[in-house]
Amino acid sequence: MVLTGHEGKVNSIAYSIDGLCLASGSEDGTVRLWDTRTGQEAISPLRSGEDNVTSVAFSPDGKFVASGTRDGPIHIWDVKSGRLSMSPLLGHDGSIACVAFSPDGTLIASAGSDRLVRFWSVETGQLLAAIEGHTESVNAVAFNLTGNILASCSHDGTVRQWDPRTHEPKGISFDHPDSWAISLAYASDGSAISVGFNGSSEVHVWDTDFASEIVSVIKTEVPPDTIAFSPGTQYILTPGANGIVSWNW
Repeated sequence: MVLTGHEGKVNSIAYSIDGLCLASGSEDGTVRLWDTRTGQEAISPLRSGEDNVTSVAFSPDGKFVASGTRDGPIHIWDVKSGRLSMSPLLGHDGSIACVAFSPDGTLIASAGSDRLVRFWSVETGQLLAAIEGHTESVNAVAFNLTGNILASCSHDGTVRQWDPRTHEPKGISFDHPDSWAISLAYASDGSAISVGFNGSSEVHVWDTDFASEIVSVIKTEVPPDTIAFSPGTQYILTPGANGIVSWNW
């Protein structure tokens, strides 16, 4: 099916954990929730001002959707009522590129053009930490399976790992000096992490400690602006010149 309704480019999509709802964020300033069984909108569009919505993510229990915006605020929406669950999360100076819930649903991580990785309390909306480390815009963040590591990747070509509780660097970082790191994803079983690089149009796959490289290079047709593991982790999905490409890594 084709889901129609947005009046501008769609920047981000995310499934609820049960697969029954799809959230989409658009430059038209709305977050829309879709019933995946019917293709119809589940509730009225979620709008707060005219901000370009750049990133969306479901909470693990499916009750909330977080949305980041071009102008910096992060909104937390109650899926059932369609209302904001708290005041917008303010702190980023610039566009939000990515938002992610921790596996236990207690934290939100966000990052963007101000080069900082931020951790927020889902319960209170309090900013817990703003971490420096990257020297250019941060393009993606992701929690590992257990939630004890957050990975981030940046225009500076680095992939870094952080402890969400102590907010300190954790594990090994990776540096690709000749290319932007623009996307990353953890396998659902926690066995691997994949990272996409823009200038070289490559995807690399490591074990989750970055101790060994499982696949040195997957050469993509176009820059891998987004990547994902299939639920069974057998495949990695990347953008292609004319659609979506599935790799048996």
